Amino acid sequence: MISIRTTIGNDLDDIIRIHLLSFDKSHFSANFPPKLLKSYLECLLKSCPFSFTLLSDNKVAGYIFGGLNPSVGVKDFIRKNLWEVISVFFKYPRFIKEKIIEILFDKDFKVKNSKEIPTVYIIAADPFVRIGIGIKLINSFEMKIRTENFFEYRLAVRKDNDKAIKFYERNGLHRLFTSRTSYCYSKSLR
Repeated sequence: MISIRTTIGNDLDDIIRIHLLSFDKSHFSANFPPKLLKSYLECLLKSCPFSFTLLSDNKVAGYIFGGLNPSVGVKDFIRKNLWEVISVFFKYPRFIKEKIIEILFDKDFKVKNSKEIPTVYIIAADPFVRIGIGIKLINSFEMKIRTENFFEYRLAVRKDNDKAIKFYERNGLHRLFTSRTSYCYSKSLR
């Protein structure tokens, strides 16, 4: 049986499992120790009121976090966990360059990604469960933002994430612009 609900704090341990299965070590947060990853997801969840968890046979099989300004959650996380985040940079220095480039050169993404337009911050599905998790989560997100009178949303995806890019384009998202590391997509719900 499949059900979708608003994400709750009790979902986070299973969401961590899915996050680590879904994102390889080239994704910064996939290198966080479990306690730090949980703090990251807790902060995101607080700033992402349009977040859903998909359950398959009462087990978490996927999630989507979205809101009007998810970067507030990221900033809160960094503020609360600065030294732990710095230690991850020391352990995995390849991310230092990536994050500096984002800060210096990807300002356009932050400017163009208006606070008045909902943003999908992260979506992931258990790779071992094949039941159309991604589209079910996107549909729930779209229904929710429509009820809040939003008729467009955006998301960013890394340029090297071919599977996600194909999924988003197949499901009606259109590329708006490109940053150094990511593509920004948008979908109109009108």
